[in-house]
Amino acid sequence: MILVIMITVSCEHKDQSADFGLNCDHLKNGIINLDDNILRAEIAKLTLDLYPKPVPNDDLGHLVNFDTLIYRINSCSKIHAEMFCYGCIKTGPSQSEILIKADSSGVQIQRIIDIITSENYNLKFSGSH
Repeated sequence: MILVIMITVSCEHKDQSADFGLNCDHLKNGIINLDDNILRAEIAKLTLDLYPKPVPNDDLGHLVNFDTLIYRINSCSKIHAEMFCYGCIKTGPSQSEILIKADSSGVQIQRIIDIITSENYNLKFSGSH
C-alpha cells in the first residue's frame, strides 16, 4: 500500500488546474503563439468568480481579484505572471495588464495580457501583445 502511494505521488501529473478547468498546456500555447482565442477561453475559466468589490483604496474593486488571477495563472508550472499595471489604461471600462512569461524550447517568451477591470462586471480578457 505504501509503495502504491509513493508511486502515485511521484508520477508526473498533467499540468492542469482541476479547480477551474484551466488547461495549462493550452494557456502556454496561447501565450507562445499569441492566440487570443485560446487566451480568452483559458482566462475566462479563471475569472468567472472575480466580481468587483469596491473598497476605499480601490474604486474599481478588482485589485484583490487581479492578484487572485495572477496567482491562478502562476498555478501553471511553466508560466510566470506578474502585475504590469492596474487600472492603467483609461478606456471605458478601465483595463489592467499582466506581464506573462513562458518557456518555448529554452526561449523565454514575454507577452502582455490586457484585462478589462470594469467596476460593474467580473474581470475579462481583452487582448494580448
